[in-house]
Amino acid sequence: MATIPVRRNIKLRKDAAENWLCRSRKRRALLTSSEELGEAPPCTIDALPSDLLVQIFKHLDQSTCRRVLPRVCHSWHDLLRKPTALWNHVDIDIAAENEVVEVIQPLQIAKVRSQQITTWLVPRAAAVKSLRLLGAPLPEARDATRSSAAYPAIAAMQNLRVLSLKGIRAALGEADMQAISGLKQLRELVLDCDQPPEVEAGSPEVKWGLQSFPERLSELSNMTHMTLSCHYGVTQLPTHISKLNKLQVLNLDFCTLSALPPSLGKLTKLTTLDVEGNLYLGDHYRPNEPGEESFPAELMHLKALKYLNINSCGLTKLPSVIATLRNLETLDMEDNEFGSAPSPDCGLPSGLVELTRLQCLNVAACKLNHVPPVVERLASLRILDLTNNRLTNDGLPNGLSRLLNLKAIGLKRNCLTSVPRVLGKVPSLQEIYLEDNQDMEVKEVLDFIVNLPALRVVMMGKQEGSWSPHSMHFMMDFASKLKMRHPTQNILRISYPGEDRAPKEDESL
Repeated sequence: MATIPVRRNIKLRKDAAENWLCRSRKRRALLTSSEELGEAPPCTIDALPSDLLVQIFKHLDQSTCRRVLPRVCHSWHDLLRKPTALWNHVDIDIAAENEVVEVIQPLQIAKVRSQQITTWLVPRAAAVKSLRLLGAPLPEARDATRSSAAYPAIAAMQNLRVLSLKGIRAALGEADMQAISGLKQLRELVLDCDQPPEVEAGSPEVKWGLQSFPERLSELSNMTHMTLSCHYGVTQLPTHISKLNKLQVLNLDFCTLSALPPSLGKLTKLTTLDVEGNLYLGDHYRPNEPGEESFPAELMHLKALKYLNINSCGLTKLPSVIATLRNLETLDMEDNEFGSAPSPDCGLPSGLVELTRLQCLNVAACKLNHVPPVVERLASLRILDLTNNRLTNDGLPNGLSRLLNLKAIGLKRNCLTSVPRVLGKVPSLQEIYLEDNQDMEVKEVLDFIVNLPALRVVMMGKQEGSWSPHSMHFMMDFASKLKMRHPTQNILRISYPGEDRAPKEDESL
């Protein structure tokens, strides 16, 4: 009776062996005949196909791919000269290009580097989808531009989606704009000029970049992002800017605009508008003519606008049309002249209360003596920056307790003499910034701050002077209570005289 399972097991083992042998023969049949010929199978990197090499090269930084790999061998040199996927995104820092000899004069260096970049870009232009050029200052080379190196090659970049030229140090002419306007697939354009050098009295002002807003830019109908930064020649926007009807982000910071055109209101997809540093938009530096509005009423049609930056625009009052931008979430108004307005509202119209989605309001450095009444009615506000004003304790109204969503408040560099008690009435507060109020003293127990349920950061300290012994007593009590309530967190952070550090990421507003 025991022989049957033995025979069955033998048969199973024999079948398994035959199956393994059959599979082994199939595997041997699929092997290359190189072993039969006595040749070793190819195993060097030279045997890899070109597309696989390109995928490997993508893991290296671009500087190595551009300047080191082509010197390895002729085949790599030829491969890296082709318009492959490796060159879809090209970032070149001109300052890092050290292939020119140091004995060449700076102006010649700029010219040589420009020629090198042009020579390198031309054969690869068809593959480039994103081109970003960045360089270092060349003070003596005022007629050179770090960006002009791209223009001779731009015509061939018909697949280009992003063009970013930063550090422009020359005037951009018609030929330059003709090359850029031919990029019909362009989605994002950045033309960022360096700050022009100061000139002696009586000398003509140096203007780099655009001498006016070029009409050819309106031909880029697919563009969604446009940045023209520090172009002193751009004093006005033409009406044909409305042709850029797909534009979502428009950045015109530090130009010399005196008014925004009514046609800007036709850019209904615009979500971000940045006109920081255009001093002549306000009436502090250039009073408008009667009936002239630097922010026309047609801007009310910008229904998609979420971010507006009007920092440093010389405004003494907020244009009334801004109160109609109902979807606005961030309003940056730093470094204006609202505090010089004689009215109690500090130039901020009561209509701002209609901005029911406003979450971030920046009125730092606006010479405010008190918080404008409309601020306490912005129910959705999460961040309020009042840094570097003239606020006293009486200038902070109890109405701030109505801001039930407020997460962070900046009161640095004001005229506070004690920790405002109203802060303890805002239960949602997480971050409080009180540094550099030189006359501040802690005059009482700060339990109204300790008991804030969501508190994460309290910044205090002075750059000049010191705390009184009485203040130090209350400060130590404050610190110990915070440690007991939040044993694993560093809530209280104190800056000391001479300490000029940037806030950490979790400390910034």
